[in-house]
Amino acid sequence: MKRFFLFLVLSSFCLGATAQDLSELYEKVNPAVVVIMSEAKDIAMQEGQVRKVSNVGLGSGFLISENQVVTAAHVVTVAEQIQIQFTDGEIIPAKVVSSYKTADVALLKLSWAKLLLQVHPL
Repeated sequence: MKRFFLFLVLSSFCLGATAQDLSELYEKVNPAVVVIMSEAKDIAMQEGQVRKVSNVGLGSGFLISENQVVTAAHVVTVAEQIQIQFTDGEIIPAKVVSSYKTADVALLKLSWAKLLLQVHPL
């Protein structure tokens, strides 16, 4: 999923670029690509009893500032808990700031700023 998302970002910037240009662009924007892990609680019937269950989700996005991430809205629509994992392995909790379901775009805010990392400005 992360590679596919990165491919979409790269191809939108380099329609007429050479392979070397794409490789350079990949190296430039790759640190801004993140993994988004979400968790939502749900109620399910199990063995005739109502139980709370956790549904986990996985998606990708990209850092646009020190504390903002853009992702697909369907990745975080029902999430009660969101965590962002960076290429260096650090995980930072996040919250949905806004979501536009029709366009399938959401803006997330990190609980604290991710410093010393390449961002991909819009």
